[in-house]
Amino acid sequence: MPGDDCCIRCDGKIFEAERYRSKTALYHKKCFNCKECSKSLESTLADITTGPDCEIYCKKCNREKFGANRTTAYADPKTIIAIDGEGCPRCNGKVFTAEQVVEKGRNFHISCFTCKSCTKPLNDKLQVHIGFDEEVYCKNCYPKIQHTPTGLGGDPGKIKGEENESCPRCEGKVFENEKMRTKKRLFHKQCFNCRQCSHPLNYNTMNCDKDGEIFCKTCYLNIYFTSGKNFYMDSSRKTPAREGDPEACLKCKSKVFQAEKVMSKSGPYHMSCLSCNSCNRLLDSSSFFDGPGKTVYCKNCYATTHGHRSRSKSRGPIDYSQFQAEENDPDQCKGCQGKIFGAEKFSTCFGSFHLPCFKCNKCNSSLHLSPDSACNRNGKIMCKQCFSKERSQSRKAGNDEEGYLIYAKSVADSHAIPAQEGDPDRCPRCTGKVFDAERMSMKSGQYHKKCFSCFECKRPLDYTLATDSPHNEVYCRSCYTKCFGPQTLILDDDMRHKTDIIKPTDGSGCPRCGGAVFEAERVIAKGTSYHKKCARCFTCNCMLNSLTLCDVQDGSIYCNGCYGRKFGGASYRGAQTQNWVDGSNVKPDWVNPGTIKCEPGDPDGCKKCQGKVYDLERVACKKSVWHKACFNCNSCRTSLNSTLVMAYEAPDDQVYCKSCYRDRFGEGSTPLTYTDVTQIKQVTEDGCVRCSGVVFEAEKVKVSDRQWFHKSCFSCKQCKGNLDILKLSIGPEGEV
Repeated sequence: MPGDDCCIRCDGKIFEAERYRSKTALYHKKCFNCKECSKSLESTLADITTGPDCEIYCKKCNREKFGANRTTAYADPKTIIAIDGEGCPRCNGKVFTAEQVVEKGRNFHISCFTCKSCTKPLNDKLQVHIGFDEEVYCKNCYPKIQHTPTGLGGDPGKIKGEENESCPRCEGKVFENEKMRTKKRLFHKQCFNCRQCSHPLNYNTMNCDKDGEIFCKTCYLNIYFTSGKNFYMDSSRKTPAREGDPEACLKCKSKVFQAEKVMSKSGPYHMSCLSCNSCNRLLDSSSFFDGPGKTVYCKNCYATTHGHRSRSKSRGPIDYSQFQAEENDPDQCKGCQGKIFGAEKFSTCFGSFHLPCFKCNKCNSSLHLSPDSACNRNGKIMCKQCFSKERSQSRKAGNDEEGYLIYAKSVADSHAIPAQEGDPDRCPRCTGKVFDAERMSMKSGQYHKKCFSCFECKRPLDYTLATDSPHNEVYCRSCYTKCFGPQTLILDDDMRHKTDIIKPTDGSGCPRCGGAVFEAERVIAKGTSYHKKCARCFTCNCMLNSLTLCDVQDGSIYCNGCYGRKFGGASYRGAQTQNWVDGSNVKPDWVNPGTIKCEPGDPDGCKKCQGKVYDLERVACKKSVWHKACFNCNSCRTSLNSTLVMAYEAPDDQVYCKSCYRDRFGEGSTPLTYTDVTQIKQVTEDGCVRCSGVVFEAEKVKVSDRQWFHKSCFSCKQCKGNLDILKLSIGPEGEV
């Protein structure tokens, strides 16, 4: 059978922590809900009602099931006052069993059982906390309250003590449990704070002065530490100035010393006092502006208050009607009847106006920016909207409004009024008459505004963009530059490198190409001049200038390294020679190889100088032989001794370097041969497999013990492609 401590819903045992009580029964926390809709009622005690069946319902379900006149189970708990002193601690009302909540032996109403601090309902007793004031608090507010027992945590100065036992702050007696001792005094724990800023202290952070007072470190240094304290710019320590002192700051009236002085037209300021009078922005000696009344401003505030952005001090718009015009005066304004001067004239098809007077007579909206929208109605100027409204109202009244609408056309058909031939006011574009209101004057003639456009791109122009042309037409700046401006001459890229086109008349041309040498491209050598392009070493073909070239007796030029190797003594030539040279390399004085002439048709005659060619100085090609000194490019005179593979024999039986051969005979032509290595036939079995010529060590390529090739002959038998000793294959007949 269910007992007194059993839930009426589940018949289970109810403990104190989960007990909920209604007027007639007890419930578990999870069972405390509406019988009809099962809505939880633990957090909505004000909505709980008890039905005739002694069950609990929410207000809505109780009203729907039993009618609207049922009363709630809980009335105002304050209406019945407790007489025996055992009432609710909050409202002092009598607590009945159905609404009783017991906590620490005290009875609370369910509605009064709330947090003392935030008044939040405390439905869960496990979340209730009791403070030292015997009040109940929620778990959020409990840590924030005073946790000192009443009578001890109040004012420590209530109990007075003797002078040697009292706290100097509150003059209360200091007991052993709350004693904080310094060298001379005793303090309560809660009174143990900085004298200056009241910051709480302990034994590690306190600083004691000679009188026994305690300070934090910062305040102690500010008050007593003077050996390193810098009071510069400290506004709290300014020296007062005498009245009328010229060295007083205009803002704070304190004395200004030289180190912190900023002078203005009105007088001196401290650096810290020099701020804008309007926005209080801190300024310096280069950013302030003097204003009236001994004030200073920043740049922006000065411009707004007193400068170009300040408000106009005029008394309002100008009254143009003050200057009345005479009757029938062509310069009379149609709006105000005042005199119109040239600078303020605005001409329309309705007549001349002042610029502000050309406005709608109905709504006063300005029309000078859109004169096409102006209309004339009975001699009055109106905008289109007001005109349409007036005309519509007039038509509804039965008036005939046809023929009254006249639009002001600022851009009319300009050719409607033709001008006579030879008329200076004739537009060159449309041949129409040009009047003052639409005149655009140029050297080429008078134009309508509509016709004043670029002749090339038809862009509308004004005086800042228009340019007269030699053809008596107007162009925009871009088209004028394209048609008549400076032009860039596009040259043939190959022509820029041909220096032999212009020949000299006096025979003083470049020794390499024979062309005339001008000052802008001159490189001076001994007794002659070269083009910059032609000033190259005769041996290594490197570029030279007047400071790095070396002259020799034959008129050739060399770099320092090649000159040292060819003509220097038997010693170390320096870093540019890259080798040691012994006495065998010493060359005798230069001898002209053409001194010993040979007979015409002699196969040993040099092709260039017609001199006798001996074996030690022979360079042989397919058709002729040369001296080593003569074996150079026929065009640029570049020596070809060390670059045999770059020697091209041309159809004119002369040799050229690769660059000159391409320039003279074209890219598509093929040279007859390289230097002919077959002229010297083999006398032993160690000849070249391809050409049967003698193979010397400097040009030997060895494939096997019986196969030798010249470097120039070492190519594929089938495709003639150049080979590498590491990338070849030997065929059945011994060919590569």
